[in-house]
Amino acid sequence: LMLTAWMIKKIALELNINEKHAKWASFMFLTSAMVYCYVCVVGQYDIMGIFFCLVGVYFYIKNDMLKFAIMFAVAIQYKFFAIFIFLPLILLREKKIHKVISYMILPVATIALFKIPFLNDGQAIVEKNLTDLDMFDRIFRNTISIFETEVPLSFLALGAVCIYCFFKEVEEG
Repeated sequence: LMLTAWMIKKIALELNINEKHAKWASFMFLTSAMVYCYVCVVGQYDIMGIFFCLVGVYFYIKNDMLKFAIMFAVAIQYKFFAIFIFLPLILLREKKIHKVISYMILPVATIALFKIPFLNDGQAIVEKNLTDLDMFDRIFRNTISIFETEVPLSFLALGAVCIYCFFKEVEEG
């Protein structure tokens, strides 16, 4: 939790936010009731994924794309939501499809590396897979009919964000 707050301050400073406001950003995060409840009361480990996402964002701002991809590959191992941050950021910076695919190789490879050895590893994996299926169901449950096909709204939203990021021209520096 403290490392995440420190990373928020570090990102704020990297974005040329003054020291006082950077400290406030970190403080606001640490005093958030939502953060406190999930991390301290319920004991969720989402904070680990958030920390590695923030480290990845820091390297993204520094234009160190390899470290960015590595940190997001680690974050995705904790919580899959990181892919919803990773892909739009890649598309915002990179416009060549083969390079986008090359950045996606590391996270996909780490998912395979950590999932394949445990595919048939007993009841714990069965329970985890059921939990994963439940989460995917929640993400894709809300749909809209398009051409007589049900399309998940979350898929449409991510697609819209990715299309916007791909076509958005961003000045370097």
